[in-house]
Amino acid sequence: MLYWASDDNAKYLLSGIKPNMPKALKKYQQKTAKAMKKSPGTFVGTMNARREQLKTVLPNPQKVVILVNDRCASSCESFLLWAMQSKKVTLMGSQTAGIADYGSINTLSVPCHNWLFAYPTARSNRVADGRGIDNVGITPNVILDEQTADWVAFAR
Repeated sequence: MLYWASDDNAKYLLSGIKPNMPKALKKYQQKTAKAMKKSPGTFVGTMNARREQLKTVLPNPQKVVILVNDRCASSCESFLLWAMQSKKVTLMGSQTAGIADYGSINTLSVPCHNWLFAYPTARSNRVADGRGIDNVGITPNVILDEQTADWVAFAR
């Protein structure tokens, strides 16, 4: 994620630090907030994705099917993007909602009617790479529609 640098977003990031959080996450949030204060009006963060290579791939399960539809959005889509990296995973169903490129929602009070203004503070690196999925979604490997009466039976 890249974060939009502003005072409000830095304060929001720092306010999310809790005593029981992992030290690495606390350090990351503090470092990002500091970078925001140094470069307001820009995106801060890194374009380098953290990748993990498993030392051992377990033999089972041999195949994994994840059923998806347009109710899969945001965190669900982020999960799919991670899961799809495995050769064992097949997505079946219909297009996802396409709501995962902007997140880490912050809210601010506005001076009328006790309303809150909610806005994303971060943008996925996919957007800058031209791989954004907002308003597009994720297309499953196997498309299922209303003519497939029982998606679970089909997947099995």
